[in-house]
Amino acid sequence: MSARPLHVAGRRFDPFARALRRQVAAFEDGAAAPPLLEDQWLPLGELRALLLDDGALRDGRLDLALVPTDWLPELIADGHVAPLADALPDDWERAWTPSLRGLQTDADGEVYGAAYHDGPTMLLYRRDLLERAGIEPPRDWEGFLAAARWLSEPAAGRYGTVLAGASDGHNDVYDFVAQLAARGGELLDADGRPAFAGDAGREALRFLHDLWHVHGVVDPAARGWDSVASGARFAAGDGALMVNWAGFAALAQAPGSPTRDLVACAPPPGRALNVYWVLVVGAGSRDLPLARAVARHVASARMDLITAEEGATATRRDSWADPSVQALAPYYAVLEEAHRGAVTMPRTPRLPALTTVLSEMAEAAIWHGEDLSTGLTTAARRAAELLDASPTAHQGAPSR
Repeated sequence: MSARPLHVAGRRFDPFARALRRQVAAFEDGAAAPPLLEDQWLPLGELRALLLDDGALRDGRLDLALVPTDWLPELIADGHVAPLADALPDDWERAWTPSLRGLQTDADGEVYGAAYHDGPTMLLYRRDLLERAGIEPPRDWEGFLAAARWLSEPAAGRYGTVLAGASDGHNDVYDFVAQLAARGGELLDADGRPAFAGDAGREALRFLHDLWHVHGVVDPAARGWDSVASGARFAAGDGALMVNWAGFAALAQAPGSPTRDLVACAPPPGRALNVYWVLVVGAGSRDLPLARAVARHVASARMDLITAEEGATATRRDSWADPSVQALAPYYAVLEEAHRGAVTMPRTPRLPALTTVLSEMAEAAIWHGEDLSTGLTTAARRAAELLDASPTAHQGAPSR
């Protein structure tokens, strides 16, 4: 084993850092000591720039990284990540549900990473508040809005729902996609052309705009929150219900949380959005055998339990069925159900650029008063130009 440290990068999220440090420390390779770990945990925009713009996985500065599946098509197409099919655990096809294997697998069947931290989006709700009000967990967005309005008490420091308002190409985009899908819309059509600028897109943007500015169910301070901050605020008791990443229910269940044992989970209104985090190996790793061996180790059943123990979300089915894991967060019992039929983002190397366009569209419409139809039309034109600029832009329409 090389004495050179492993260099790792990921999003700034304490459960990621705690879990991966424990997992690397537990790596065994004969009599050698576990590798040293030099890790950096960055805001989403900085991580994206380091990986996609600066090429740190390709030029050898990074050996491993945790990346969201939206970035994988570009990372794969541009040679940033190493193939891993022959380095995956032997139970690869049995241990992960198909929806946690597909987004890191290319058209030729080569695999470029192992699922590390699972979404999908879910309905997270305060069981105590809904029961006290006699409200059932909502199954559609009209019911969600009605419950949020009824349970919103700004004077008491609690709003009906929690949103992440930061314009960072993450939750601001995914919220739009969820609303679009709920209205029968798609980002791209079967030919890979922008399809979001019609009635479904207008209704989706209008719904989000009105949550902030008409119904009064969102804390104005959430304008600056990213997804991690939004999950933390919900766990702190600042909202009655929200549709967000499943893993944030683990924050509510953490020891000392004011909402411990009060948060329940259910499939979201409409359909879940399936985006997850994957551990990848840099194509330029200066110790590729070691990096691949560590990736295989981290994907093992024992290491997946550590992911759950540290507050991120386990991805293996055997972890989901483990009573000790189920006791950590309320979503494990419904993860399989939420994954069935979940919506995915388009599989195109231009997706990171496309999400930037959508993020800017959402910001202009929600925060700067831009006419919705104008904003959608402009965004669709910009998206078409982006897709036309890449000969490999479209690799399949969103999974519906």
